[in-house]
Amino acid sequence: MRAIVPHLELCTGCRMCEMACSLHHEGLVNREWGRIRIHRKGIEHYVPVACNQGASCDKECVKVCPVDCIRDVNGHAIEVVREECIGCGECVEACPYNAIHMRGDVAFKCNLCDGDPTCVKFCSLKAITFEEGVPEEFDRAKDAAEAMR
Repeated sequence: MRAIVPHLELCTGCRMCEMACSLHHEGLVNREWGRIRIHRKGIEHYVPVACNQGASCDKECVKVCPVDCIRDVNGHAIEVVREECIGCGECVEACPYNAIHMRGDVAFKCNLCDGDPTCVKFCSLKAITFEEGVPEEFDRAKDAAEAMR
C-alpha cells in the first residue's frame, strides 16, 4: 500500500502540509486540525508525522478499537469512521507513530485524501512523498515520534 513517506532531512518545518490538510478537510486553516503534524525535535529538526497506513506497523489502532470503527472504507486508506467512534482514545495510545489525534470525542487520522494526499502536493521541498513505504524512513519517523511523547 502506498503511504506518505517522511524524509526528515528535507523538512524545514514550514507547516504548509498541515495547513493544506486542514483546509482540504475542514475548510479552514488550523494546523491543529491537520491529519499530518510537524513535530519539532531540538532546535533545527522537524519531523513530519502522518499515518503510514500499516506500511511499517501492525495496525495497532485497528486491533484496539473496541467498536471496529477504524478500517479501510474506500480501498485507499485505513480511516476512522467518525459516526461510529466512541472517543475512547485507545487508538491514540496504541499508534506507535503518534499519528492519531482526538478532537472532542472523536479520533481522526490521515485518510490519504482518497488516494491523492493534498499535503504532498503542497510540500515544495519533497519532505513528504506518496509512495511505497521505505522501512528505514518510517523507522526514523517512528523513533522521532516516540522521542516526542
